[in-house]
Amino acid sequence: MYYGPNPIRSGKRAVFCGITYNNRKQYKLKGTINDMRNMIDLLITRFGYPRECIRVLTEEETDQRFIPTWKNNDEDSLRWLVNDCQSGDSLVFFYSGHGLRQPDFNNDEADGFKFNETICPLISKKRA
Repeated sequence: MYYGPNPIRSGKRAVFCGITYNNRKQYKLKGTINDMRNMIDLLITRFGYPRECIRVLTEEETDQRFIPTWKNNDEDSLRWLVNDCQSGDSLVFFYSGHGLRQPDFNNDEADGFKFNETICPLISKKRA
């Protein structure tokens, strides 16, 4: 579903990450890919995001560069998202998958809660 590199610079770019955890039965999620597809459609049809300026990471990708693995593809895609961004650009990061709450040890949570929210990207068994 990766739409490709941006041949021209656009002020509208997005990275979508949808993880089903299909290989981990106890963590498996339904609907993450559908959520992601709906949001992509919204960005393209309602907000005019160019399809080629949207990068998609899922376990279903045939190109391994776009399978969400911890610290590799996720970080590369985030770098791609912010690379050469300028004032007034509109950048979107959308994540659909498991998340956790970690204690907030430095009291920087503006929402008043004592936890930081984290995402749980797909971790390969080799890296775990």
